[in-house]
Amino acid sequence: TAEFIMGLWAKPHDGTEVMEELKDFALKPGIWKVVRNIGPSKEEQVQRIEASATLKSVDRRFVAQEFSHDAGVQYSVITYDYETESYRWWELHPDGFINEFSGKRYWRNLREWKSVRLREEDVQTRMRETVRGEKSFKATLEIKKGGELVAYAEDEATWVKELGPPEEADK
Repeated sequence: TAEFIMGLWAKPHDGTEVMEELKDFALKPGIWKVVRNIGPSKEEQVQRIEASATLKSVDRRFVAQEFSHDAGVQYSVITYDYETESYRWWELHPDGFINEFSGKRYWRNLREWKSVRLREEDVQTRMRETVRGEKSFKATLEIKKGGELVAYAEDEATWVKELGPPEEADK
């Protein structure tokens, strides 16, 4: 629920005793700069979007994230589900809709996310994240409608700084 996601976001960062699968998540808590180039295909990325992402560890088993860009702010929560042996990601949009994704790890530095629930029923996404080091990752995103590619994006994220005091991280 939106309340659950925002409740986790409201908690301070606590990187102690984090579950192994999230320690291995490989994205450093803190503030990240994200640049997305997007367009209708890999060959035609016509729009550039710059964003800021703040990541923090909460309650030993969640990564809470605030993703801010010109179109608004999104909050999300990521965890590991032992029953399905996969990562789970819930993304809260400003209008209250929650997207859901499932992720699998392939190799130490590659994770693939697939949409489970999106606003449009005939739309599917697949994102592949490649961690290039503690302070950098790249991702590719494919958005398909009815099985046909309608958008392709390439993201590059760079770690900017540590989280400040709890009151600063909540902003």
